[in-house]
Amino acid sequence: MLRNPRTNLGSRSSKKSNSEVIEGDNESVGAGETPEEGMKTRARKAAKRRLKEKANNNIIDLVTKQMNVMVSGTSVVGNAFLKFIHQASEDKSHKKMIREQKLKLDQDRIMIIDTSSMAPDQVTYTQLRRAEILKKKFGEW
Repeated sequence: MLRNPRTNLGSRSSKKSNSEVIEGDNESVGAGETPEEGMKTRARKAAKRRLKEKANNNIIDLVTKQMNVMVSGTSVVGNAFLKFIHQASEDKSHKKMIREQKLKLDQDRIMIIDTSSMAPDQVTYTQLRRAEILKKKFGEW
């Protein structure tokens, strides 16, 4: 083994690979354990580690599933909200259109009304309303 003069360590790693351990290297066995007991201990530790990893994966799967449910629920709520907004907008424009139609009918009625049988103050009011309607329709003359 080559030694590094700066650290006084060998060039090989102190960790052993699985193949080195399995080949009967007794250094990895705990005090008072036979190589077979050491193998059993490592096997239990590996099984415990796999169980933890599996539990972590199950937790990740559950969280992912819940997030997907929340996202799909959010999109359903979002779609319902957008539908509501669209419907409210349609209702508002429909009401505006009805108001404009009523105003136009009122203006048309005032424009064609016969003032010959009206009292003088009613004639004056009707003439003022006609002037306002024409002003709105055509602007300043």
